Amino acid sequence: MSSPSLYHQSDTRIQSELRIIEKSKKNPNHFAPLYEQYHENIFRYIVKRVDDVEAAYDITSNVFVKALTNLHKYEFRGVPFSSCCFVLLKVNYTNLLEIKKQEEQSVLTKLLLQIFLKNLRNHVMKKEKPI
Repeated sequence: MSSPSLYHQSDTRIQSELRIIEKSKKNPNHFAPLYEQYHENIFRYIVKRVDDVEAAYDITSNVFVKALTNLHKYEFRGVPFSSCCFVLLKVNYTNLLEIKKQEEQSVLTKLLLQIFLKNLRNHVMKKEKPI
């Protein structure tokens, strides 16, 4: 038997989630069922994309920390809570890609600078040698 889809849930299940969210806004200890329900799917989704288990754990943790700390801002829009989690996931993943891109550019810039300085030194040394 297949598990219910995260994206197409019954109104009853969505309303049940909403009750958990409202309880969690008052007491974060009530957040556990949402974490337990979505943690594995969020993790599996991101681990396929980053191909780094540790990074996937970090991103997954960050998604749920942000979800919990910003729960007071949550507004029900008729969709499962997983939609909110996947939006947070996308933001975190995009940030990770941007950081990696900046790191790669930084490494490339340093490498190009080293090559330039080496070539400049060689050029200066050639000019300083007596003929």
